[in-house]
Formats: sequence, structure tokens, C-alpha cells
Amino acid sequence: MKMTDSDLKSGHILAILLITAAVVAGQIFLMNRLKIQENAAATARENASATASVLEARSEALMRYKSTVKIDENELPSPVESQSRLYTALINAFSARGLDGVNVEKASESGKVISFRASGALPYASLLNVLSSFRQSPYLIKLTELSLDGEKNNIVKFAFSVSAMTENAEEPADKADNGKKAGGKKK
Repeated sequence: MKMTDSDLKSGHILAILLITAAVVAGQIFLMNRLKIQENAAATARENASATASVLEARSEALMRYKSTVKIDENELPSPVESQSRLYTALINAFSARGLDGVNVEKASESGKVISFRASGALPYASLLNVLSSFRQSPYLIKLTELSLDGEKNNIVKFAFSVSAMTENAEEPADKADNGKKAGGKKK
């Protein structure tokens, strides 16, 4: 069988049409894919813009807050000047509410931390006032080992430890001796 020019031309035309259809289908597929990616990128840009706006608004609010809030260094709790000052503060807190039946004694001292043990019996409201006065104190005070036992007539037996850092802690005797020469004079 011999192919004629018309058969050859129709075979070429059919191949060209198939190739053209494949190229058009590929271009349509790529265009749809590019549109989907472009939409995803636009959505990501919108989300990033919204997040940046929220972050900027929060940063501005934080800066306004920081500029309006000023902490007075004189109002912050500080270490107690001496152990006698802490003892006086404890006695004053209790004496304002009735010192009868209250015992305050030194519990321990280690380095710059001094502890006192307070115990006794007070009306419940008076004890709460004493404890709240510690919170309003200008000193940095820590309450530990709190024990309460209710009795008749709204009286509460209590015991707790009060610890505070002191500014001027005395050096222990063994540290003072390490600084002396054999002759008894300090270096």
C-alpha cells in the first residue's frame, strides 16, 4: 500500500491537532494551578498584614502602659536595717491590736537572714489585721510555718515564723577571726 500525499497530509494534520490539544490542555492546567497559588499567596499576605497590625497595636499599648506606670523605688519593700528594727516592727504590729498573750522571740540568724517566732492567742480579726500589716510593711518579710487553732469566743491560737533580710548583718565570729594575724591584729 502506497500512501498518498492526501493521506500523509491528513496524518500530519491529525498529529498537529493532537499536539495542539495537548499543549492547550497543559496550559489550562498550569493556569489553574498558578491561580490557586496566587490566591494562596494573597491570603497569606492578608493574614500576615492582619497579624502585623495586631502586633503593632499590642506593642503600642505596651509602650503606653510602660510610659504611664512609674514605680517609685521608695515604695518597694526593702531589707530591714537591723534585727532590732524587725523586732520593733513585730512588737508594734501586735501592740496595736493587743499584745496580751503574744510572745515574739528570735528564732535564728544565718548570714543576712534573721527569723523571729511569734506565738500566742488573739481574736481572729486582730490576727488577720496583724498579718495584713506585714504585707503593708516597708520591709521584705516572709511568713512561714503558720499554724492556727481556733478556740472559744473567736480566739485563735497561732504560731508562725517571720524571716527578713537585713542590710547590716554582723559577721559571724569565725569569719572575723580568719582576718587576724597571729599577733592578734587585723590585716
